[in-house]
Amino acid sequence: MKSVLTSNPPAVPVIASAARDVAVMNSQIPEQRGNRPVVLTSLEDAEGFRCVDIFLRLDGTFGFKEFRRDPEDAGHWTLVSDFSRLVYLTKGDALKAATENVSWFAAIHKT
Repeated sequence: MKSVLTSNPPAVPVIASAARDVAVMNSQIPEQRGNRPVVLTSLEDAEGFRCVDIFLRLDGTFGFKEFRRDPEDAGHWTLVSDFSRLVYLTKGDALKAATENVSWFAAIHKT
């Protein structure tokens, strides 16, 4: 896979794969997070209507959640599946579990 930039301001890195393009967005500044997990990576489908967030908890473990964004919701993200009760020791383990548990994500992300 290679990393490229989209032309949408602000520029969002995209990982190109044979199946689809996956947008990678980083969010939340650690100093502003308080007691909440930090989203390390938000991976969207090519249409930008579904995403999986990989996050880091304060205890150093990782997890993930699945979201969707519908036009009628004014672009707001809606939680679809909450896998946050599952705990992973590495970001890679959380990403692999997301691939195994979220069917559309498995189709576009190869581990």
